[in-house]
This record gives sequence, C-alpha cells and structure tokens, in this order.
Amino acid sequence: MLIGACQRSFVPARITGNVTVQPDTDSFEYFYVEALRQKLEGNNGDALKYLEQCTRFNPRSDAPYFQMAQILEADGDLKNSKKYIKKAIELDNRNEWYMLMLSRIYYQEKN
Repeated sequence: MLIGACQRSFVPARITGNVTVQPDTDSFEYFYVEALRQKLEGNNGDALKYLEQCTRFNPRSDAPYFQMAQILEADGDLKNSKKYIKKAIELDNRNEWYMLMLSRIYYQEKN
C-alpha cells in the first residue's frame, strides 16, 4: 500500500491543447484504495478489476499498472506482468522499483 502511495505521478493531470483536464480523482482514489484492500485480502481477481477501472479514470497514472504487474507476477503470469510493468515504465521511466521488477521478470524468464 505504501509503494502505491509514494508514486510521483499518482494522479497527474492530462493536458489537451491549451486546457488542462483533471481526471476523476475521487473515483480513481476510491477504486485504487479498494483495489489495494482486495489485494491485501488475497482477492487478486477483484483487485485487478478495480485497477482496470483506475486506468479508465486516469490512464496516465503509473501506479495501477505497477499494482497489476505485481499481482500477475505473484500469480505466475509473467507475460502479462511484463506488459503492465512496461506500461508503468512508459509513464514513469525514472522509477527504480519498476526497473527492478522488470529485471526480475526477465531473470525469471531466463532472458
């Protein structure tokens, strides 16, 4: 839970033209916290559903993608875990934890 809360771009604004559009932060935060709760309770399927909702409310936030990658890696789905961690890195390429996770996945794949 702390890892997600320490993200630099937890809920960044989207910029379209000259106007800054704020994502639906209330809905995003509700679904994100609920996803973390479900993850901690071991309900990974429900957690993934809530995290998918987060990406709809704010597709520019890297935190839900990281959480999805963690869940999928723990479940042994390295292919999809790698897809989500790469998306998180695309959104925040300075996060060392994301790079570490990607390297761990490559190691598990013997790549």
